[in-house]
Parts: sequence; structure tokens; C-alpha cells
Amino acid sequence: MKQRLKWADGLKGLAAVMVFSHHMLMGFLPAAYYGGSEQSLVSWDSAFAVSPLSVFFCGNFLVHIFCLLSGMIMTRVMAGKSDTERALTLVKRYFRLMLPVLVTSLLILLLKALNVYNAQGPYNVTHAWEWYTGFFDENLNLWQVITDSLFGLWATDNAMANTAFWMLPAILYGSLYAALHLFLREKLGRRMVWIDLLAALIALWGGSMVASAVVGCCLAERPEREEKPTGKAIGVLMLLAGLFLGGYPSMAQPTGIYAALDILPQELKTPFAWHWLGAFLTVAGILRLKGAQRVLSWRPFTWLGSVSYSVFLIHMPFLFIFSTRLFSFLYVRIPDYSLVCLILWVVSIAMLLPCAWLWHITAEKGCSLLTERIVAKLRRQPAE
Repeated sequence: MKQRLKWADGLKGLAAVMVFSHHMLMGFLPAAYYGGSEQSLVSWDSAFAVSPLSVFFCGNFLVHIFCLLSGMIMTRVMAGKSDTERALTLVKRYFRLMLPVLVTSLLILLLKALNVYNAQGPYNVTHAWEWYTGFFDENLNLWQVITDSLFGLWATDNAMANTAFWMLPAILYGSLYAALHLFLREKLGRRMVWIDLLAALIALWGGSMVASAVVGCCLAERPEREEKPTGKAIGVLMLLAGLFLGGYPSMAQPTGIYAALDILPQELKTPFAWHWLGAFLTVAGILRLKGAQRVLSWRPFTWLGSVSYSVFLIHMPFLFIFSTRLFSFLYVRIPDYSLVCLILWVVSIAMLLPCAWLWHITAEKGCSLLTERIVAKLRRQPAE
């Protein structure tokens, strides 16, 4: 197995926190995501929606980053393994993703039964109705949680317990493509690049996040090179271009230079395509920049990476239980709405991270131990 990419862990951790920030933006500053003046609450939110700075709150771009890193890491993990070991790695991947989803979904169902979610107060201010009513299916029951977690989510990306889970099937299918990529790469050699290109185009045309996993597989096989001034300059340009494209508005009408990029065929879903290219350029740029890799490898960032899945799993129920109540508390006491949102964002992240750590060392690690036992049992099974 190749050496673990600490910088990828750091990037994954930062992306998980940014996804939480993205959902906070949708709920408490909807015009900063959707644009327009109808839901504007501060003087700057509509302009922010079409600003390159929105890249740090752009959920779709961040999901592309997740899927790309997943494809890249899984390719490295399975490289050099036998077909049997790759199959076991994929089984392990499914259970590592599925079991925490099941446990978290059961928690969400329990909290729903206890009626602890709070949305009415913030909705009365922000009127982000689509967001506040889309967290989970109101008719959610135990049978749906079990079947959705085991099969339904992965087959249809219909996340009934938590709408944020929609991205997880792309993570799993990206892992499957990584195994296919390695198998065909051994047969076709360098000609495999044409298969990867075709797969990426098909996924792009279909609006599938697997498109990012495909390029992640390709980046995983990029040979290590000594950093040179020219390569460093190219890496900086790629990183900046990637972040710029990552800020392309997802829902707002693009203006300025982003309007000039509104030139792709309608079938390609313009924001999706630019975010895909932005994620590729961002990670490809980091691969050329040892300094960026060292920064992302700092211990606080890699620690975030270690709890990133738990951050992702619990951030929506946390938001609807804690952040919505904190918002109602702050809103009636602080007249400056921008300050309300800033305090809300900082305190929510400060409280979310220890909660995610607790979920990581209990539920997620417990699921990991069960997964290891399942895989160990399968490995001991004699071949027929």
C-alpha cells in the first residue's frame, strides 16, 4: 500500500466543515446561495452568491472534491492487490459507508419521534422553506430507515432520513470504478486514458458525481516529480483557476466574468461541469505544490479529516437542533444580522466538532470494528 496522503485527509476535513457552512448559508442567508433580492437579509448576500468567495460555501463543488479524493485514495489503496483483495476492499467500503449511515439514520428517526427539531423560528425570518422542509421525509419510519440505509440510498440516491446523504452513492460507485480502472489499466496500459476520458464524459453528461472519481483515479497514478519553479507556477495557476471555477454560482444567475462562462450546452448542466473542472484543477494544483500539501498536512487539518465522515453524518440534525435554537436566541438580542450569522457560524462549528468526535469514537468506530469482522470472516471463506 502506498503512503497515506495526509494532505488529502486535511483537505477532506476542511471540505466537511465547509459543507456544514454551506448548509448554514442556505438556511440563514438564503440569498447568499440562491441570489436575488426576494430573500435578501443583509446588504451583501445577493452579491456574495455570484462572488468567487462563495467557493468556500459551494456545496456542489465540495462534493466534487470529496468524490475526486475518494477515487484517488481508493485507486492507491487497491493498486497492486489481487482481484480477490480488491473485491474484499469494495465490500469493506460498502459496509464502512453503509453501517454509519444506518446508525445515524436511526438516531435521526429517534430525534424526530422526540420532536426536538426546530425550524419554525428561523423560517419566520429567512423564509427558506424549501431548505427547512427538505431535511428528511416527514413520513419516515423504521422500515424505511433500514431499507433505505441498506439498499435504497445506494440504488436511487433517495436519502429519506437525511437529504445530505444523496452524495454517498457516488462515493461508493467511484470506488467501484477505481477497481475497474485498475483492472483495465493492467490490460490496456496507457490506452486506458481513453476509457477514462469516455467514462468522465458520460458521467458529466449524466450529471453524475462519479465524473470526479474518474479523474481522481487518473490523478492517483500521476508520478511523483521534484518540484521545479515552472511546475510550481503552473500549480499555483491551476489551484487559483480551480477555486475560481469552484465559485461558479450553483443557483444564482451568474454575472460578470461568470456570465461569460455560461456557454456550455444545456445538457452539461453548466454549474456541475465547471465545478467538476474546478475540483480537478484544485487537486491537480495541490499535487504540484509541496507547500500546499505541507499546510494541509498540519495536525489540526488531518484531525478534521479523521472525523470528517462523522461531521458529514451528524451535521444536519445538529444544525436543526442546536444551530436553529441558537439563531432564535441571537436574533432577538443582536440587531446586526451579519453579526448574528457570524456568531452563529463560529459557535456552531465549535460545538459541532466535539459532537462529531464523540460520534466518531462511538458509532463510527463501532461500525468499523463490525466491518473488519465481516471482511475477516469473508477472507477466511474457502474458495468454491
